[in-house]
Amino acid sequence: MQKKMQTQDAWERMRLLATICIQPHLKKKITAKALLQFPWDKKKNHEAAKRLTQEESEKRVEELMKRMEKKNQ
Repeated sequence: MQKKMQTQDAWERMRLLATICIQPHLKKKITAKALLQFPWDKKKNHEAAKRLTQEESEKRVEELMKRMEKKNQ
C-alpha cells in the first residue's frame, strides 16, 4: 500500500509539473486533471458524484447534533 501511494504521489507531482510547463503556451487555463487523468482520479470523481438527498442530509445533521449533545453533557 505504501509503495502504491508513493507511486501515485510521484505521478501527481509529474502531472503538476507538466501542467505548469505547458500553461504559458495555452490561451485558456488548464487544470492538471484536465491535462492528464489517472485511473485513481476516476475513482475519486465517482465518490464525489455520490450526492445525498435532502432527507439524507437532514438525517445526518440530526444524528450529528445528537452526538454533539451527548458529547457535551
